[in-house]
Amino acid sequence: MMQCAGHDYVEVACLYGYRIQLQLKDQQIVSGYALTTTYQAANDGSDDKVEVLKIQTEQQIVAIALSEISVLTAITKNRFFDVVTF
Repeated sequence: MMQCAGHDYVEVACLYGYRIQLQLKDQQIVSGYALTTTYQAANDGSDDKVEVLKIQTEQQIVAIALSEISVLTAITKNRFFDVVTF
């Protein structure tokens, strides 16, 4: 689960529509514009829901589970954050 302070940076990125780069725990890199956070069904077949960050990549909108994010980097220059490690 993501700590509250880390969640705040994700929310700021969505609020202002920042272009961001995510490094996931599996080392995959995803870049795009932060859109929103929401809940969606877990991929494990249970009735659980997971919180995801939706981002607009060059090809499509993707949903990334917040628990899978390792590093959030702001590509859009801003006054709130540059790089956040979770």
